[in-house]
Amino acid sequence: MEIEQRIAGVDHAIEEGMTTGVPDLPQKKFYRQRAHSNPHSDHDIDYPRTPSDMDWRKLYGSYADGRQVEFADVGCGYGGLLMKLSPMYPETLMVGLEIRVKVSDFVQEKIKALRIRNAESKGYCNVACLRSNAMKYLPNYFKKHQLSKIFFLFPDPHFKNKKHKWRIVTPGLLAEYAYVLRPGGIVYTITDVKELHEWMVRHLSEHPLFERLSEEEVAADPVVPLLSDSCSVRGTMGDEYEDLPTHSIGVHLAAGAMAGAVEHCVMFPFDSVKTRMQSLCPCPETKCPTPVHSLWNIVRREGWLRPLRGVNAVAAGSMPAHALYFTVYEKTKGFLTGNTTGHANTVAYGAAGVMATLVHDAVMNPAEVIKQRMQMQFSPYGSSIECVRCIYQREGIAAFYRSYTTQLMMGIPFQSIHFMTYEFWQQVLNPEHKYDPKSHLIAGGFAGGLAAALTTPLDCVKTVLNTQQTPELCQKDGILRVCISKRQNSKSFTFRQTSILYSG
Repeated sequence: MEIEQRIAGVDHAIEEGMTTGVPDLPQKKFYRQRAHSNPHSDHDIDYPRTPSDMDWRKLYGSYADGRQVEFADVGCGYGGLLMKLSPMYPETLMVGLEIRVKVSDFVQEKIKALRIRNAESKGYCNVACLRSNAMKYLPNYFKKHQLSKIFFLFPDPHFKNKKHKWRIVTPGLLAEYAYVLRPGGIVYTITDVKELHEWMVRHLSEHPLFERLSEEEVAADPVVPLLSDSCSVRGTMGDEYEDLPTHSIGVHLAAGAMAGAVEHCVMFPFDSVKTRMQSLCPCPETKCPTPVHSLWNIVRREGWLRPLRGVNAVAAGSMPAHALYFTVYEKTKGFLTGNTTGHANTVAYGAAGVMATLVHDAVMNPAEVIKQRMQMQFSPYGSSIECVRCIYQREGIAAFYRSYTTQLMMGIPFQSIHFMTYEFWQQVLNPEHKYDPKSHLIAGGFAGGLAAALTTPLDCVKTVLNTQQTPELCQKDGILRVCISKRQNSKSFTFRQTSILYSG
């Protein structure tokens, strides 16, 4: 049966190497693919019916004569381990098994280029890569007791309980591995996920056909040092973090923009309630017992779309503001902490929050002014564009930054408290920093609620400076004037419930 391969045979590689120049190695950026693939689905791959039907000459050429494959790297990723093992064991055939199309294509092209580069010495003629699903068809390739080494480096942890059956080490699969391994053969495993490590150790220890190597045997094995060194170039978990470049400015910009737009737009109706309750103008919403009652009161009196007035302005402003915000925070945090984690970095988290706030508020303040004036009861503006034009004509450009000082006085402590609290609880709830959305939700909700509760008074001052709507039409242009205004009473500083609901 034909096996779909793009690697040229060894004999052809030698001829090509003699007649052409030195080929360039493939670049990973042209072979990107999502980190996960369902191992239980049927992929468009041809498999040999039995090991006897497998023609290894298609992969190794004449180098396969008199030899059989002895090493199998299951889920070989980008082939880092294979490239290190090949010169160490030049007489041993080894194969990488990778289910992802583009990743296996990369390894195949890399092997082809290395063979041509080393044509005279026949280097890398003993290594090959197959696109295959080892969890379903491993016995189709290898005879009983054929392999001496099997590698499982940084396999997909499949955190969810319902996906544990997808893990590469299970009792059923261990029986297949034992079948293709010769007596005394070795299974190599390594992972950076503690729970998965304990899972694999437990299942291997409990299986009657496997026993754990002694520390002396592990120390004497020349392959073992290569396993940890390969984490940056192969393996499912390694590929996942490599495919998600968390230190990239572009990633921070995109993630921040999306997060900001979603945050403001989803909670915008409650932000409208908060603005009215904090302004100097009396409104019926102040008499409602809860923010939900206030929101329903606005909808009942003014229509379903009234709580969304100004949402386009805040969406347009929040995307660049939050893009810069998260980028500055991550870069500053990385600079101050050296990309380490722990409670010792709490002050650094707060300092990074301050720097991020300075940039964020400079971009976001004009959008806040437009948004809050559109949110007011009896707002005279028909659209956000009209609001911008009228404010500029009557009050000048300074109106868009009248509350900037107050915004910083509120935003700096808010963000410092928020990030210090968030990072603290993240360290408590998720000390290993694994993928855990639940810990993000709990830590983020608690941090936002606490920060909002402590900074509500300054939030009220900011709202008054932005809205400038009072019955006497007197203009408030400073924090002190707002605080001592005869129209402002202590109740205006107690609307923490809405602020906490919005921020948390």
